[in-house]
Amino acid sequence: MSACWADSFWAMMGKGKYYSLSDMAILTGQPTNTAAEIIQFLTKYDFVERIGTSEPLYTRSTAKLSPTQTVNILKSLAYD
Repeated sequence: MSACWADSFWAMMGKGKYYSLSDMAILTGQPTNTAAEIIQFLTKYDFVERIGTSEPLYTRSTAKLSPTQTVNILKSLAYD
């Protein structure tokens, strides 16, 4: 998975709105298993928040840089 896909998912999630995994798969045109991997990554690193357990919904976390911006900052720190 590239940071570009993570950015696409993150950017599509409007602030304060909630999405199911199937919503994100439909919005992005990705298969559900691909959407699940990307959402899992975004959740693991706190770019999105998971709400609920049986049928989880996801929402974009507040005051976060995009995944690509975060990767770029980490790269610049690693090479300094």
